[in-house]
Amino acid sequence: MPLNVRQVENAKCPSNKPMKVFFDADGLSLRVTKNQMKSWIVQYQLNGKRNNVSIGSYPKVSLVDARKECSVIKKMVSDGKDPKIVRQMQKAEVAASETLETIKNLKTLSSQQLEKINEYVEKYQNVPGALLPLMHTIQDDFGFIPEESYKFISKAYNLSIAEIHGFVTFYHHFRTHLPGKIFYKFVVLSLVKLWDQRILKIIAKKN
Repeated sequence: MPLNVRQVENAKCPSNKPMKVFFDADGLSLRVTKNQMKSWIVQYQLNGKRNNVSIGSYPKVSLVDARKECSVIKKMVSDGKDPKIVRQMQKAEVAASETLETIKNLKTLSSQQLEKINEYVEKYQNVPGALLPLMHTIQDDFGFIPEESYKFISKAYNLSIAEIHGFVTFYHHFRTHLPGKIFYKFVVLSLVKLWDQRILKIIAKKN
């Protein structure tokens, strides 16, 4: 039987249990932890595998809003999309957009250095799997991968800023700043978490 507002408000986890789950409908449930923190979870099945995704905490997300978001999640699943990946990519795009705006205003490199980066980008543009050797070349020259270079790479290789930053941070060999010098770093954490074989294949295809 679906939950009502009062049941959600009064939902508690017994002191002798780590968590208690209160089920609503269509895969939506309210999880209450031992410290009485409440969060909404949507369970779904895609490609024969069961999974779940968090859609926020209560009371920040009300019962009505949780059900609306649950409907959105179910629509994604019916379209063959994994809600967890879609939501993480959306967050990554927002972070990438903010990063791009900041990069536009950064002036850590001279015009001559920017021209050199552009030359490297053009040099490797038609080379299969160009992204890896390009990054090595830039770092060998500058000692790190300047975030200002992302806009050149993005345009030449048809990649988003999020994909480029994810690629750089995926490989521990690459640095986004010179050792001993402080630079603003904008790490797209959700994208790094997603950086599995599916993302690598996307990069390979685009190269």
